[in-house]
Amino acid sequence: MLSRTDQLIAINQLVHSIIQVRLAWWLLPAAGEALRLGNALLNGIAERTRHIFGLRAPQTDEISRLDYQMVTCRGDTLQPPE
Repeated sequence: MLSRTDQLIAINQLVHSIIQVRLAWWLLPAAGEALRLGNALLNGIAERTRHIFGLRAPQTDEISRLDYQMVTCRGDTLQPPE
């Protein structure tokens, strides 16, 4: 037979597990909606950027270079279309 303390600990663990399951059941649809909203916002930003600046490509295959003094990003050589 479990002591009173052990019974309370077991009940506490059971209640905690039930709460976790209920929260997950309640939060999963909201998390899915949040992900869909975030993806829609990101797609909108990407479309707006493509519309304003067009699709730009680097002039070389080298995108960045690390020479242990600094990192050189080659994005500054890209110009928006006229």
